[in-house]
Order: sequence, then structure tokens, then C-alpha cells
Amino acid sequence: MASNNKEIIRKENAIQAIVIADTFGNEFVPISDDIPHVSTYKSVKNSEGWTLTMKVNIIVSESSRSFGDCLRDLDAKGLLRGDFVLLEPGTISNIQLLPLMRKHNDITKHDKGAAMTLIYQEAGIGHISRSTQEDILIAINSQKRVLFHKKLRKDEERKIEFPLEIFLENPSVSLLHNIKDTHIAICSSSVLPLFSDNFDFQTKDDFIRGLLMNEEILGSTVYCHILKGSQFGGAVTNWRMYQAISRELNNKWIYPLVPSIKRNKVLKKDVVIGDGTKVADSALLQRTILGDNISVGNNVKIDNSFVFSNTKIEDNVIITHSVIGPNCVIKSMSKVTAGSILGKGCVIEKDTFIENTLLQATEPETCEDHDKLGSKAYRLKLDEDDEEDKSVTVLTRKMSRLHIQEDDCESECDIDGFSDSDEDGLSYTQSPVPDDTKLFFTEVIDSLTRGFEDNLLCDNLILEINSSRYAYNVTVKEVIC
Repeated sequence: MASNNKEIIRKENAIQAIVIADTFGNEFVPISDDIPHVSTYKSVKNSEGWTLTMKVNIIVSESSRSFGDCLRDLDAKGLLRGDFVLLEPGTISNIQLLPLMRKHNDITKHDKGAAMTLIYQEAGIGHISRSTQEDILIAINSQKRVLFHKKLRKDEERKIEFPLEIFLENPSVSLLHNIKDTHIAICSSSVLPLFSDNFDFQTKDDFIRGLLMNEEILGSTVYCHILKGSQFGGAVTNWRMYQAISRELNNKWIYPLVPSIKRNKVLKKDVVIGDGTKVADSALLQRTILGDNISVGNNVKIDNSFVFSNTKIEDNVIITHSVIGPNCVIKSMSKVTAGSILGKGCVIEKDTFIENTLLQATEPETCEDHDKLGSKAYRLKLDEDDEEDKSVTVLTRKMSRLHIQEDDCESECDIDGFSDSDEDGLSYTQSPVPDDTKLFFTEVIDSLTRGFEDNLLCDNLILEINSSRYAYNVTVKEVIC
């Protein structure tokens, strides 16, 4: 291409970015236990052509135990100079970064203490790529400076207290809840030293909270930018978001990021089949993604699931709302349902029923008889003996489950091959209630109980329950029933 038709990348247009690759969590166990992260990243870096347009350095920090530790390690190494883009683990985006960098530069010209510009995207309650575990509420002034930031957790009190001074000191304050975090931030050079000076900053939320609480002491401020239109940003932070973003990719909502598909056999809608995968003609798949080199036998039914590469699924197997890790074998007549997750190399014996279970192929140090489902299938042991750790255990179980949002029309109508009259017994009425529905009804009970105890107005309760209904994609018909 002629030089006059090609954008010349000058020094001032070069973008530095930090991509944190480790989640430092257990949201994807047991599958993530067997993934060699560093070697995987190195192989991708060496094989993909996109590295020709940029310089990529992979930094391994064995001493880091958190997001904040990574940034402190980078500050100690002194590798970055000037502003940079910060991407959290699992970020997927087609956002144009250069205009955002310029916006941040404009902000810093007027506010020398501007440390970070958070990138949000408009997304109403119930949006497929908006995680209910990451609901946020922010207050901003007319210059988009963040005055208040709170992550709304489902188990917390719904009443939110705002500092009075943010309304007294600012003539205009906007409260925003119709947004989602893209997990992208534009950072000034002061961000890394701030992490180094404050060892209690372990996450980005800690950083934001610390700056807002100690703005006068630290002399730093936080701004935000709200994206509208076709640009997309999000992060795979749990299995629910893995499913949602996979669907967005499949439907080409994150163009030009689309699945690399050489052949795509669609037996229902939203089905992606990888290279070298063989599917029997009598198999029925819908809303499912299959990796490479998978064998699917006769009369197999897979719905709302993910099957990783090199897995063998024998005849008459049923898989719903589950994740099957790489190199697994599921023998004939077995059923894997209701948010089950199989780690690498699991072997499910013939005519086995698995429901709402995490499995690993290796035997744990302590294994009870009922935890062994086969020679290469063991229930993942979570410590529930310590009363203080029960809340952590419950959270781990919730985050490890695959939550699926169904289309309203499909959940209310019979689907060919997945209808109530199916002779194999695979039906939505006979299957266990999906996790999202369970969570919704639990939340409604909590709301009603709290409303009775606190003597809340009925209108407020109706608004709260409707918000929960949209968040969990529960139909009016389900509520009435």
C-alpha cells in the first residue's frame, strides 16, 4: 500500500498497554487448573500474525498474588513511561483506543491530578453482556469526574448512602446505573506509583475506592467515559460472562472479532463447530459451541453448553447447561445437566447422571466414597467444615456455575427435539430449575421479607422485584406461576 494511503504511526500515536492475564481467582475451576497460561500465551505470540504490528512482552511474576501486585511489580521494573491502557483479565473489545487516549490527555490538561479514565458502556438491566455480579452505580459531575463508585452486590443492603458533600460541592450530579464495566481504563503515569505506595490496593475497585476516599491526601482524581453505539467492551469474569460474550461473538456483535470457522454445521441456531469435529447426523445441537477434534455420537443432544477440544461423546448422551473440558470422554446413555463443569481428562462411565457438579480427573488428597464417580471423575472438594469459610464456599459455587439466559419465546414454547413430549425425557419442565430462576425467587423472598420488616412502600418493592426480574430474564408467566 502506498505510503500516502497508509496511516503513519508516529511516536505520539503509539499506545502502551498493560494486559493482566491472571484472574487470581477460582471462577473457572476445575478447567483452569490444567491450563499452562504462560506457555499458551507464548505460543500465541509466536504464531499469530498480528504481532507484526506491535511489540509484545510477556512478563512472568511468580511473586504476584493479586491484580495490585502485578502493577507494583511493573512499577518496580520501570518498563512504562507516560499514559497507558489497562486491560483486566479476559477483556474482549473492538473499542478504538486512540480517541480514548486523546480524551484522557485532554482531561489531564485541565486536571493535573487525573489518574484514570474508566471506560463504561451503556447497557440496561437484563442486557446479555451485563453481569449481575458486576452491577455498578456511579455519581459523576458535569465534567465526568467520578464522585461516587459502588459495586452493587446481591447479598448487600439495597439502601445506598451517598456522601452529602458530593451534592453540596457540585452544581450538577448524575447517577448512572445503566452502564457496564468494559474492564478497560486509560491511566496516567501516576497510577503505578499509587499502587506501589498503597499496598492495600489489590484490585481496580480498591484503587478507585481509595482515591475517592482520600482524594485530598493523594491528590488524584478519577474520570469516566460512557461508550454508545456499536463499540463493545467486556471481560470473561465467570462462566455466565463466558456464555454471554461467546454468543455476542457468534452473532458478530463484536465485529471484526468473529469466530474463525472453516465449516459451521448448524442443526439449530447459535451452533459453532470447530475444525476436525465430527457430528453424527442424528445428533441435535442448539446454542452450543464445540471445539476442535470432537466426536459426537448418534442421538446425542447438546443444549446451551460448551465442549472443549479432543473430547469424545458417545451415543445417546444428553448435555445441557454445562461445560465439558478438553480430552474428556462421556460414555453412552449418560446425562450431564444443570450447570455441571468437567475438568480436563474426565471420563464419565456409561449411564451416569451428573447434575450441578464440578468434576476433576485426578483423585484429591481426601476423597469420600460418594465423591468418586469413576476412575477419572471426582467431585471437586470444597472445604465446608469451617463456619467462617462457608460464605466463601457459597460464593465459589455460585461463580463456578454456568448461568444461562434463555430467550423468552423459546422458554415458553416447545422446541423441536427439546420439547416436553420428548421420549428421552429431556424437557425444560422436567429438568431442574435453572440457577438464575432459583436466584430470582430467592431474591424476591428476601425483598418481601425485608419489606415487611422495614415497612417499605409497596411501590418500592414492585420496582425492586421488577429490576430483579429483568436482571435474571424471568418472564411474567414464570412469576405468576
